[in-house]
Amino acid sequence: MLNAIPANFALSPPDCGTYKTYRPILAAAIPIITTLVPKAGAALTFLMKLADGVCGVSAQDDAAAGDNRRQVASQILDMAAADPQWRAQLLADPNAALVAGGFGSEAQALRASGALGDTADCSFSCIIST
Repeated sequence: MLNAIPANFALSPPDCGTYKTYRPILAAAIPIITTLVPKAGAALTFLMKLADGVCGVSAQDDAAAGDNRRQVASQILDMAAADPQWRAQLLADPNAALVAGGFGSEAQALRASGALGDTADCSFSCIIST
């Protein structure tokens, strides 16, 4: 996570893959950091805006991706609650269960959008993680 925003931002641009992966954590930490050390919160907010510009991340895209991920996760959890056999398959082989349950294209779209980070092998756990 420390590589998401390099110490010498002016000379070394951020690793956009790492930044996009950890951006939600950094964004969630801003209110806590701002409460404890207001200037550090302001500095982090400023650096994140710079990194957003360099990495082509917009707050609207980030929010839409999060909303889509939450919607798919909710549908998966509803299906797992309603179908014990599918839930067992989901636990045993998440990728096969997502495809069998009709969520293969949604999971692939979330992976491709970068909403789950840069994890090529991401499955159910990445979709439901917050």
